[in-house]
Order: sequence, then C-alpha cells, then structure tokens
Amino acid sequence: MLGMHGTVYANYAIDQADLLVALGVRFDDRVTGKLEAFAQRARIVHIDIDTAEISKNKTAHVSVCADVKPSLQVLNKLITDSIAEDISQRIAPWVAEVARIRAEFPMRYPDRDDVIVPQYAIQVLGEETNGDAIITTGVGQHQMWAAQWYPYKTPRAWGTGGLGSMGFGLPSALGAAAAFDGRNGRPKKVVVDIDGDGSFLMNVQELATVFIEQLDTKVLLLNNQHLGMDEADIYPDFVAMARSFGVGARRVIKKDECRAAIREMLDTPGPFLLEVMVPHIEHVLPMIPGGASFKDIITQGDGADKY
Repeated sequence: MLGMHGTVYANYAIDQADLLVALGVRFDDRVTGKLEAFAQRARIVHIDIDTAEISKNKTAHVSVCADVKPSLQVLNKLITDSIAEDISQRIAPWVAEVARIRAEFPMRYPDRDDVIVPQYAIQVLGEETNGDAIITTGVGQHQMWAAQWYPYKTPRAWGTGGLGSMGFGLPSALGAAAAFDGRNGRPKKVVVDIDGDGSFLMNVQELATVFIEQLDTKVLLLNNQHLGMDEADIYPDFVAMARSFGVGARRVIKKDECRAAIREMLDTPGPFLLEVMVPHIEHVLPMIPGGASFKDIITQGDGADKY
C-alpha cells in the first residue's frame, strides 16, 4: 500500500521511479499528498476506461482510454523473453535498493504487554484465520490498521469504506456472510467485520438482521472509547448491546487473553461480537500528513522520526 498510510518502501519506489504505469487509478489525495511532488521524476502512462479520470488530478504523459485487461494483453505481447531478461538485469540494482529501504523501514507497532494495541489484535486474527477470511471495515483508524496488518491471501477479500461512509463494516459483512455461507456453489468463508466503536454505532441496528437471518458474521470491535478523527468520547456497553440483539459477545482487556478470545469468536457457531479494549491514543503509522510529500513521512513516535 502506498499513500498517506502506506509503507515507506512503496512510497519511496513511487517517489524515485522514472516510469509509472497507472492502471485504473484516480490519483486521489490520500495516495498523492502534494500533487506536484508525487512521482515528480516519472513519466506517467495512465490507462483507464473512464476518460474523466485521465489527467484529472495528475497529468499523464501517455493517455490510454481503454479496458485494463486487453491493454495488458497487448503490452505482454510486446515483451519477448529476451526483452524481459534484459529488463530484469537492468533493474536488478533498483529492486535491491527498494528491498534495502523495506528492510530499513519495516512495518512495526508498539510492543506492549500492559494493553492490547489494535495492530496486535488484527495480526492475531490474521494468524488464527490464516489470512483466508473476508474482511470488512467501517471508516477510521481501524480501517487503516486492517489494511496494514491483516495478511490477505486472495483477491476480493477486502471490503472497505463504502465511499468513506462510517458504518459500512457491519452491513457489508452481512452481504459477504450471505454470499459465502457454503451454499450457491461457493465455499463457506469466515467473514469478520473489523470495526471501530464510532463507525460500528452508525449501523448497530443491523445486529437485528444478523440474529434474524443467523448469518455467521463475526465482529472484531476495536474500542478505544473515542472517535479517532474527532473529539467525542463514546462509552456504550457493546457486549450488553450485542446480547440484547441475541448475538453472542465478549469483552477482552488483557493481551494474554486476546488470542483465546479471538479463537472463541471464530469457533462459536453463528454471529459473535468480540470487543477488544485498546489504548485511547494510538497513531496510524507510517503517515504522510495531508498535503505533504514523501520527504515528510512520519515513521514512528510523535513525528520526530522521519524518513
């Protein structure tokens, strides 16, 4: 992932690239930051089926209005084995350089035993599901952590955001659970809504649908009792709320109980809500501040540590 909360090495690669082939992208501000500084060394080839997207935000040097699939098929035909081998040899130092940056600036989070940090809870969920679950989210910090720390193994296993709408996580999880319930010729899939307390409250009434339809929907609720991008404090009892809808629920506070609690959530037949109490203040890092460029990326701490 690149952009505002993307990895250092992905953003470095874009910043230093001399050619950027952009397939069906819109160069939104969460990816580009300061537009004039984004991929400023690169010639940009923009392939998109929607003419309105081409050069809308970032000017393309080569514009191709077409479907991505046949465009890639044409490009593949132009690359012979000898050309591919030559390219591989010439870019080997560049690949090694990006790998060096990746090793120097790995993804990391605070290693604490006194609390459950949200990144840890998501990492444990990934380990316990082997990265094979369908994950949905609402909008907020939990969404960014889910993007960073769940080890997705297959395409189309990540349903997030709904055009930036808080509350998207639970309803979209219901749809996924209905589609992958083991019927209709599809294999049964574990479906988990990784949500935040503020976003979850936006559509909490859909727990009634979960109960009525007995959809096998799990909710990993990362509760910091706060809207991470706002100033309002929130203190409902989510466990009691879930149980009032007939949905099994549990709260976990201690780190050494987190894995067993996640296992209980996954092993319990039918819907289940696991409320994980996480620190009130925890930053989503790395971070390129809004309107800034790669050179301003914050990698850890309070912003004192930059690339």
